[in-house]
Amino acid sequence: MNKKIITSIVILILTIGLVVSLSPVSAIDSSNWNEVTINGIDFKIPPKYNGGELIGDEGNYTTYMLETVFNFSISALNNEIDLVEVYGYESTIDELKNLSLKRIGGHDVVILHSYRSVCEHDVIYLFYGIGDEIYAISYNGTKITPEIKEIIKNTPKSNMTKKELYKKLDDAQASYVEKQLEYEEAYYYQEAYSAGKNSNKHDFDFVDYYCAYRIANYLMR
Repeated sequence: MNKKIITSIVILILTIGLVVSLSPVSAIDSSNWNEVTINGIDFKIPPKYNGGELIGDEGNYTTYMLETVFNFSISALNNEIDLVEVYGYESTIDELKNLSLKRIGGHDVVILHSYRSVCEHDVIYLFYGIGDEIYAISYNGTKITPEIKEIIKNTPKSNMTKKELYKKLDDAQASYVEKQLEYEEAYYYQEAYSAGKNSNKHDFDFVDYYCAYRIANYLMR
C-alpha cells in the first residue's frame, strides 16, 4: 500500500480518536423535570420520582416522599433533633454495609449504603449541605445514579466547609449513640431489678457500628 495512503489513514484514525476524546459526555436534560420546594429550596425531580407527598407545615414543607423513605425521599434536617434521629440512626444500624465520602455536583456528600430487610432491598442515603442546613436524599438502589447526581447538582451550594459538615454529622451520631446507651442501660437495670439480679455487664452491639462508621475514621486513613 502507498505510504501516503497509510499515513493518511493513520492521521484520520488519530483525528477521530481525538475528536471522540474531546467530545463532552452527554448530560442529563433536567429542564422539564418537576420542582418541589423543601424548606425554601427548590429541588428538580426526575419523572421516575414524581407523584410523591410533601410533608410538613403548608408553605414550609420539610420532606418530599414517594411511598416510603426506602423508595425515595428528600428531607431538610434543619435542627439537631432531626440530624440525630435520621443520621444517627442510619449510621449505626446493623444493616449498614458501608460509608463513603464523595464530591458530587460541587457538594461534599456522605453516602450510607445499607440493605433493609423491612423492604427487602438496598437503600442509599445521601447527606449534604445546602446553605446552612443539611439535607438527606434516600432511594432504592446500590449506587449513585446520573439522576441523583443531577438532583444534587441543581441545588444551591453549601455555606459549610467539608470539615463543618462532617463534624455536625459525627456529633449527631455520637448524640444518638449516647442516647441509645442510656435507654439500653435503663432497660437493662429495670429488667435486672425485676428479676432480682445485680449485674453491671451488658453489651451494646450498635457501639461497634458507631466505631466502624464514623466519618472521622475515614478522614484519618
